[in-house]
Amino acid sequence: MSKWEKGEKILRIVMLLYAIAFIVTDLIFLFASPELYNVMNQLGSLFGLSPSPPFKERFYLNLANSMMVMITYISLAIYFNPKKNFCLLPVLIVSKYTSSIFGVLFFIFTEKYFSYLVIFITDFPLALIATYLYLWLRKEVRE
Repeated sequence: MSKWEKGEKILRIVMLLYAIAFIVTDLIFLFASPELYNVMNQLGSLFGLSPSPPFKERFYLNLANSMMVMITYISLAIYFNPKKNFCLLPVLIVSKYTSSIFGVLFFIFTEKYFSYLVIFITDFPLALIATYLYLWLRKEVRE
């Protein structure tokens, strides 16, 4: 089995798991945002962190939904045709690093909300895994 064949199987599994995670998360954002905030606030209180304010307006929810649908699409596109759509993986990577970095920056420089840390805790590992796969397989895709 070649490096690409082995990597392709792993990449496809990871991208399918990502797609499932992203669409489920998006549905939670869309239909259970207040409950999600409550859970994060309860967990944050265990660490002595301030509760984030109640979720009321939908402007940022719309933007988050757009991003979640985009990265779900990217994950599925790579899953269905890894070699052809491998070029989309850096878009997903940039998205996950961006949210991770800003989650930490918001936590450090604004309010100490647990929800900001949750962004980092969830997205940073996803970015690292995707980066590893990209660096591991990029040469194989070109050949």
